[in-house]
Amino acid sequence: AGEQTMRIPSLAEREAVELFVERARLQQPLFALSEVNRTAVEAVCTRLDGIPLAIELAAARVRAMSVEQIGDRLDQRFRLLTGGSRHLLPRQQTLRALIDWSYDLLGESERLLLARVSVFVGGFSLEGCEGVCSGGLVEEWEVLDLLTSLVDKSLVQYEEGRYRLLETVRLYGLEKLAEFGESAAVRCSHRDWHAALAGEAKPHLTGAEQGEWLAKLEQEYGNLCAAIEWCREEGSVEAVSRGLQMGADLQSFWEVRSHWQAGRELIEGLLAARIGGEDASAVAGALLCAGWMCLRQGDYPAARGYYEQSLAIYREIADSNGEAACLNCLGLAAMYTGSYAEALSSFDQVLVMHRKTGNRDGEAACLNNLANVSRRTGDYSAAQTYLEQAFAIYQELGNRLGEAGCLGSLGNVARETGDYATAGGYFEQTLAICLEIGNRIWEAGCLINLGNVARDNGDPAAALRYYEQARAIFLLLGDRLGESVCLNALGAVSLNAGEYAAAGSYFEQALGICRELGNRLGEAGCLNNLGAVSLNTGGCPAARGYFEQALAVSRKLGAAPRIIEVLEGFAAYCCVAAEYQRAALLYGAAAELRIVMGIPLPHPDADQQQKWREKCEAALGTEHYAACLQQGSELTMEQACELALNHE
Repeated sequence: AGEQTMRIPSLAEREAVELFVERARLQQPLFALSEVNRTAVEAVCTRLDGIPLAIELAAARVRAMSVEQIGDRLDQRFRLLTGGSRHLLPRQQTLRALIDWSYDLLGESERLLLARVSVFVGGFSLEGCEGVCSGGLVEEWEVLDLLTSLVDKSLVQYEEGRYRLLETVRLYGLEKLAEFGESAAVRCSHRDWHAALAGEAKPHLTGAEQGEWLAKLEQEYGNLCAAIEWCREEGSVEAVSRGLQMGADLQSFWEVRSHWQAGRELIEGLLAARIGGEDASAVAGALLCAGWMCLRQGDYPAARGYYEQSLAIYREIADSNGEAACLNCLGLAAMYTGSYAEALSSFDQVLVMHRKTGNRDGEAACLNNLANVSRRTGDYSAAQTYLEQAFAIYQELGNRLGEAGCLGSLGNVARETGDYATAGGYFEQTLAICLEIGNRIWEAGCLINLGNVARDNGDPAAALRYYEQARAIFLLLGDRLGESVCLNALGAVSLNAGEYAAAGSYFEQALGICRELGNRLGEAGCLNNLGAVSLNTGGCPAARGYFEQALAVSRKLGAAPRIIEVLEGFAAYCCVAAEYQRAALLYGAAAELRIVMGIPLPHPDADQQQKWREKCEAALGTEHYAACLQQGSELTMEQACELALNHE
């Protein structure tokens, strides 16, 4: 009576590393933390959850193994972590003995629940535990009491409404689950519960409750991935169909939270595991989702392949909504690669289909896409008309998110035509709607747009404030894509202000994120930006290297707008390298390609390019410069690329 429990947490990373080094020196007196082994030591301590005994046992192994080898064998940690001090109690001489000692003190129901909860990855909720782990010896009403008992015994951790197991305890629990003979059954239960969660979440991921549901799915991220992976491992027709449906249901989650690569890999794994007979609708939906992940990564050839496969299935099963979705995505892929005639054709087909079926929301979305194509080709009058029609439909439907999207697009039309006051007004209206419905992602997007207006209007200080506000939101939400967009915008402001070190740092950070996410189109843009920084700081060879990398990525993607940007970067490089004739030829080629493909040069980029063009004209003379421009205008895109790469 009168006693209170005080929980002793695991060691923090710094303390864990210090303990590892101290104990390692008892085995190897010359052992020291260095730049070479620091990452491996930190990884070992993290994977051992900061458990002092586990760290001591691992450190004892340095007398016969490198730290990297220890880390590689941690999946077999109960065999690896043995041989503690002879002066310790038997249960403290090996990690397994320590956990065995705690496990043996549990009642039968506690042991079974501990084994069952080991299927969760990254934590779990009470509801999840009740749904997955009840049955047999463990009634649903008993779960809370048993969990509380396991928390009291420090075998389960509890914090802020979530339960979790230390990874060491989880691996131990999985072994016990196999001994109970329940591994497959509990993993199926885990899969089914999370598949139901994904299906329940799907309609809420684009509306007013988006933030709440995205946060809920983010908490379950590890479990969602594990459930889909289990569908692949099980390999039955039913399991693969379930996994494909689950992956497709999570499309908005993969996208908004920037889990493109993970979502793509999981779905591609399931698609590869098909044995025939899987639900056609689930397969088509998963192909569509995989294509969308590829599209977001800038992998346009792969995206087109998935969309075409999906379209064929939807047509075979006479699913007109699915067919329209595929055609819409094919239109987006065409638009992003500069194939604007193809994009307009796809969107026109979709518009007819939506009007035929009375799908007003789909009709409005398609009008928005048609406006985007018109805006990209400089036909701002058509873009305005399409957007006004879409806005009227969204108002009729009471779709506030759709209204916000149209207002934002109208703002971009105004900005690109130099009407900054009108653009700012549209973006402010968009921001108000986003705040009203609590859509933080779009709120951040509005702030970026307001920053763009401020930058174009000659107010870099205001632009920086808007970009930093947007970046703070993206960081809070864990949206890595949004963060990279902000970093690029901050870099552009710094570049224009002549702050080249800051610009380079921003672009390098953005490049790292794009590569982490597999965003190839973004990667090419960052490389092009870094080339521009190098040109301004006299790093001519570095600039050439960046432009070559950017061109290689852009050509592989078939992204014509980005290829043209890089050709203009190469032209600027040629000016710095005093290859003025080559520069003029490239400027002529790029200008003609922009005219033919309907890709106007954005206002800020035009200002940047003008100084290089003027330098080139001054070096060649007006008459020779004009002749080179004309000659360059006759080159194909492929010829222009080869000209850029074949330096003297």
